[in-house]
Amino acid sequence: MNLDILKPTGMLNFIKQDFTHCGDLSKPFFVVVGCSHTTGESVDYTQSWSNQLANMLQMEHLNIGLKGSDLSYQSEKIDILWDVLPNCQFCIWMQTYPVRNRLPFQFLGDFRRRILHHTLWEDPQTLVSLVGYTKRHLNKSILVLNCWGYPDNYLSILESTFRNNLNYWINKNLQLDYGYDNAHSGPKTHLQLAKDLHCYMRSNNLFKINN
Repeated sequence: MNLDILKPTGMLNFIKQDFTHCGDLSKPFFVVVGCSHTTGESVDYTQSWSNQLANMLQMEHLNIGLKGSDLSYQSEKIDILWDVLPNCQFCIWMQTYPVRNRLPFQFLGDFRRRILHHTLWEDPQTLVSLVGYTKRHLNKSILVLNCWGYPDNYLSILESTFRNNLNYWINKNLQLDYGYDNAHSGPKTHLQLAKDLHCYMRSNNLFKINN
């Protein structure tokens, strides 16, 4: 399997950045996709929600998140995920802020293409784009949730839109603490999310997990 396809690229697409975490993929594993909230920015990786969830599930995991990435980048990775990793048990997509985008110039590489603030939350197209990407990937093999910091009106709309789909989970959790940069979520917040996801997956029998 050519895992390099899933790695973010640098200038001219030559340089590949290593994954945030890559467990033993010869064992049962899942994949997480997202931005810095998924990579565990500002906490020790062992404290990140994805690593703690993996421990609770007693599974390996691969983290292909990219700090500052937008929904189109993340969607692109999900598009090819099972072609590259057909043995992936399931994927968890923590969606980044839909106000982000990226430049169209592929030669710049994934890092230089990132645009952290492209649209406004109040722009109707921002919500349309978010819902579109979500519907594109909602299936029995993926669990989708929003990252921390979504506006309340977005949470209400998303909850109403996907209330009948067990593969969409509304993350209403507050940031209980902060990491060492005083901006990203801290260890307590990550642990609470891992516990909530584990409970939700077990209670709804998602992905037929045993732990």
